[in-house]
Amino acid sequence: MSDPVDIEELRVTPLELFFDLVFVFSITQVSVLLASDTSLRGLIGGFLVLGLVWWAWSQYTWALNSVGNEQLPVKLALLAAMGAVLFMALAVPTATGDGGLWFAAGYTAVLLLGVSIFVVGLSRELLAGFAMYAIPTLLSVLLVFAGGLVSGDARLVVWFAAAVVQIVAALMSGSSEFDLHAGHFAERHALFIIIALGEVIIAVGLAAVGGERDLQTTVSLAGAFALAAVLWWAYFDWL
Repeated sequence: MSDPVDIEELRVTPLELFFDLVFVFSITQVSVLLASDTSLRGLIGGFLVLGLVWWAWSQYTWALNSVGNEQLPVKLALLAAMGAVLFMALAVPTATGDGGLWFAAGYTAVLLLGVSIFVVGLSRELLAGFAMYAIPTLLSVLLVFAGGLVSGDARLVVWFAAAVVQIVAALMSGSSEFDLHAGHFAERHALFIIIALGEVIIAVGLAAVGGERDLQTTVSLAGAFALAAVLWWAYFDWL
């Protein structure tokens, strides 16, 4: 294992930004899932999938914050994870239905690759503490995959259990030592939000292209853009 690079002044790299582009796509796919089933079960399933996907992205943010982003094995793991995220994202709209196993398979690969970044990048002194996070995380991976094998409400129950285990994993690792860099966290989240808001503008624009140029379309377009602007203002200025 190579020694971690000096990440005292860790900054987001173009590869991380490239990686976030794919993850934002998987987040936006949740809106398609929610639109396909507007029942209470559909709402619960949509937010559950959103939580799982967001947690996966958070794992990579923590991993790169701890080990840096310049080591070759880390870069290769990120590129491989991007392919897995794209595969997972394509299955998000049907994750609670026929595409559950496809989503679970992609999600499993994403989480395992995220764990591998910790393994190849952390120093030997920090790996012992990482085990407190890795063991329950691997259990959650098994639960997500098992959820893809069942159907109906049973899938939601199993995936909810997986989400709970992931939260427990984070709590268990709270007493462990990690190299944390607040500036990198802030930059990663800010860039993710910017990309997500950009996706909103693109989606609004594409929806309006095929519409008629009437008062209803104009008001809807203006309202959607205003909402995106308010979200930007709330995150980057007010807060």
